[in-house]
Formats: sequence, C-alpha cells, structure tokens
Amino acid sequence: MTPANDWYSFSGAWFKTPYTKLEKFRAKNATHSDLRDACENAKKYYKVEGELFALFAATSNTGSNYPILLANNVELYPQY
Repeated sequence: MTPANDWYSFSGAWFKTPYTKLEKFRAKNATHSDLRDACENAKKYYKVEGELFALFAATSNTGSNYPILLANNVELYPQY
C-alpha cells in the first residue's frame, strides 16, 4: 500500500516460464525497497504483526498471487 493507504502499483510485464508455464511478473522500475515499504504500509494498515509476510503480484484483490522478479531478474521470495 502507499502511505495514503491506496493500492501500490508498478509497471512491468507478465511472462510465462518456458517449461512449467508458470505466470510471473517482471517489474520495470520498482526496487526491493519500494516493495518492502509498500508491504510495511500494508502491515500497518491491516494491523499485521510479525514477520510472516510475502510479496506477490496480483491482477485484482481477489486474483491469484504471482511471483515478482525485479528488473535485474532477482525473484522475490518470502523469508519463511
């Protein structure tokens, strides 16, 4: 979420992995710290405590969760 409690959005492109056809999202300009800050804002807004939190791309608030790759092809994984 943004500091104003709006949904955080960023540009990029959807792609499918060659073998498993798993759909993923490659961020164009978002950095790890941008996404981490958005998660921290969401944790505050929803009053979530603890470290069990993960970053995923979604097409809607009821959609599936898709892995995110940063522009340098680093895939984001939950710590736990």
